[in-house]
Amino acid sequence: MLLKPTRLPFLRVRGSNATQQRRSSMFSAKLPPTGRGNAPRTREAVTALAQIMRPRADAKAHADLLKVFETYLASQRKYRLSNPPKSSTTASQQQARWNQMMPGGYYQSVAVDYPQANDYYDLGAIQRLRTAFEHYKQADLVSDMIAHVKQKFDAAPAGEKIEWQLGLGYLYWWNQEKEQALSELTAAAGLVPNDVNMKFDLAGLREKNNEPDEALAILDAITPLDHTAMQRKEESALKLAVRTGNVDRARQAADRLFGLRL
Repeated sequence: MLLKPTRLPFLRVRGSNATQQRRSSMFSAKLPPTGRGNAPRTREAVTALAQIMRPRADAKAHADLLKVFETYLASQRKYRLSNPPKSSTTASQQQARWNQMMPGGYYQSVAVDYPQANDYYDLGAIQRLRTAFEHYKQADLVSDMIAHVKQKFDAAPAGEKIEWQLGLGYLYWWNQEKEQALSELTAAAGLVPNDVNMKFDLAGLREKNNEPDEALAILDAITPLDHTAMQRKEESALKLAVRTGNVDRARQAADRLFGLRL
């Protein structure tokens, strides 16, 4: 999927470095007002925000990329706290995409394999973080980005630590440091022990990492609180039990699913 670059007056980056820095500072210092449906205007400007990141990376101002991401994340946090997500254990089908600049001046939309949108990172937040990661990677500065996110996690108040620990896990996963990613994401799930969706996501990641036994163990530790959660748990368990040859657990899952449908 190819997208033409969007040109918005407030995102132009021509001019001196000082001018560019002033614009970046103005952007990061003030959160935007809400847009349609009381959602932050940052959500409506995801593509434009992606495109401001490229010239800042070209100018070797990689710190500005994280300012864009942090502004978006703060805006989403403010919205989430004032509009708590409805309780749901339905698996998210929303997959983020990031825009890769092509030699012809177009942007190519590339799918992000992990994560899918969740209560802490919507599609825009995942896209912003992945776009920043790709620019840092091209400059061989991923370790600097990870160090920055670690600092944000260490300094964050208790209610915000989940966001930064998830961010660390995502960065490690994209950087092919799978064990470190799983360690951070397991710790993140521990910060919100009542969040069943986090446990389902962690089980799915273990399965993706070819660890079906560990994934099944995480599923079996989940106590479903509703019909939907029970169905999701047993459908996932059935698939994993079949994969690992666990006949007893497969039969148990099948019986439970049959009972749910009566």
